[in-house]
Amino acid sequence: MGVNLVGSLGEHSIAVMTRDYAAALRSAGIPVTEHDIINQTAGWHRRPARNFGRIPRHAFTIIVNPPHFFRIEQLPVSITAGRFVIANWLWEQSELPEAYLNNAAGIDEFWASSEFVRATYLRSIDKPIKLIAHPVRQVETSPTVAGRARFDLPTDRYVFLTIASATSSFVRKNPLGSMHAFRAAFPHGQTEAVLAIKLLVSDYSPTPTVQREYFSSDPTFGDDIILIIEAISDSEMTELLKCCDAFVSLHRAEGFGLGAAESMSLGKPVIVTNWSGPVDYLTAENSLPVPYELVTIDDTGTIFYKPGLEWAEPDLDVATGYMKALVDDPSLGEMLGRQAALDIAGRHSIPVVGAAIAARLKQLHRS
Repeated sequence: MGVNLVGSLGEHSIAVMTRDYAAALRSAGIPVTEHDIINQTAGWHRRPARNFGRIPRHAFTIIVNPPHFFRIEQLPVSITAGRFVIANWLWEQSELPEAYLNNAAGIDEFWASSEFVRATYLRSIDKPIKLIAHPVRQVETSPTVAGRARFDLPTDRYVFLTIASATSSFVRKNPLGSMHAFRAAFPHGQTEAVLAIKLLVSDYSPTPTVQREYFSSDPTFGDDIILIIEAISDSEMTELLKCCDAFVSLHRAEGFGLGAAESMSLGKPVIVTNWSGPVDYLTAENSLPVPYELVTIDDTGTIFYKPGLEWAEPDLDVATGYMKALVDDPSLGEMLGRQAALDIAGRHSIPVVGAAIAARLKQLHRS
């Protein structure tokens, strides 16, 4: 029993998910062969790579790369024919897009990384839908990375961190919401805290200049807002999470919310919109969940999301209060972080998720 894992490479979230799944499978002793679905020289908006190299005779194929830029029939026949095909395609809205529905016929079973995603699939697809917790890796950091100095972060201030990618939609990730809440908590000219905003640079993101202008043109921007616009390795991302004091995600929707979960696994307090994917792991004892109001979104920030559906609008006043509370009382963050690390390890660690995946695959193999 083995798995052909179809994903992608790079520094974006699906590449990280591919590596997380590979680690979970290997932790359970399951042979896994990783296949990069994207021809890196051709780019996502062209035909995906057909040359996967040698395709082992594994019983299962798991596809984690979403079907926006490929069709099942474009994959090599030998990677799906005669195998049980599983898809874990994260999604952040209450309806599945056409590309997902069009590819569903080639999938035998869907795995959902959160109850929110599972509910969306149950409304849209008549196939087996299983909840499989998302794996969260503990990545070793490089000794050459010098903590805050690597990211030009001050050593004498409380550092909040939020992460956003324009390709995933700034509207959905809502980094401006985090910036507005931060400014309400810490007026211009203060010296207590900074907000770091990690942004992705890639062939499919706006240029660093355009992204910088997006934030700097807002009146809440200031010297205490630090933009980190670069692609970084998994090890560097872990180092960034470790050297910050708290993570903020005032998102409007998440399929899972890996940044928050990774921060919690490292014992960091998190301020997160209490809706969609993160609800599965947020509690009042391990985090600072932000209440919200469901609103209709017409401008989703990307062609991939459907306008006219509901997303969450987080309560920025509450988020502002949480930011102040963490800076005023360091023991609060320490208490939340300790519980967060325990909770994520208990449900989302590589060995725990690997065992759950192995149990499901063995059940399928027997049947």
